[in-house]
Amino acid sequence: MTGKAGARDPPEIEASAAVELHPRHSMTGDVAVAAARVREVSVGAPLAVTELSFDSLDSTQKWAERHLDELVGETGEERRWVSSAGNLHATYVLQWPLQHQPLLLHLPFVAALSVLRVLQQLGIEGAHIKWVNDVLVGNKKIAGVLCQNTNRAVSVAGAAGAATAGSAPENVVAAAGSAQRDALLVLVGIGINIAKHPRGPMTDCCYQGSTDLVNEGFCPIRSVVARHLAFKGELVSVVLDQQQQQQEEKYSGVLEGLGPDGALLLRLPNGSLKAFCSGRLLRG
Repeated sequence: MTGKAGARDPPEIEASAAVELHPRHSMTGDVAVAAARVREVSVGAPLAVTELSFDSLDSTQKWAERHLDELVGETGEERRWVSSAGNLHATYVLQWPLQHQPLLLHLPFVAALSVLRVLQQLGIEGAHIKWVNDVLVGNKKIAGVLCQNTNRAVSVAGAAGAATAGSAPENVVAAAGSAQRDALLVLVGIGINIAKHPRGPMTDCCYQGSTDLVNEGFCPIRSVVARHLAFKGELVSVVLDQQQQQQEEKYSGVLEGLGPDGALLLRLPNGSLKAFCSGRLLRG
């Protein structure tokens, strides 16, 4: 979904759809786009967002990937996510400009920071970002994010005509046709364990943060994330998977912060500083 607010310059990031789920129970099998409750959301960011809500899905992220053709008008490890009723799960489909593809590496920080900002708006203090994609309150996980590059490049302006002949809801089709650039389709999934559903603020922060990343680069975002980084100055461990393993499977040391590229910086017992671009972070 696309749009402009006031006299602002056209945004770099276009939104194809926001898929929001208030689950009552888990579900296997697929659900048609036509089964969604469709609502236009005014979010305050320089974008209009179409929200598709369902009672139950197997996964908002998997559903969005299966239905990309209908949402935009163009033809890792397996895990099952079981959620208790009342939690909010949303997957946002972004049309990410191809020329800014290197910045996708930092999108998980944008999503985690969006969650943190929403929690602050709701009066929940003391939230921290656990590198790279969890948000903690009181050292307990309250939210997680998952960003996925579908590796599908689309010329959205040219896809609008094809979309009108499809079965997508009319407002989804109209939004898909308003983008101007070639782009990659990127999924941003957010799950948050909170009773009050922050629909507008979450969508606002997510898209505004993505636009800021493109317009301003990673440096300003890195500075904010670093201030809210969990376990800074504490003893932690980074566990590598088999493909990442070098001399060791697990490295322990003191968490010193983030590198210029967002890598986790660990001071090892021998005094050396080691950077990690991926891995599982454990406290202690």
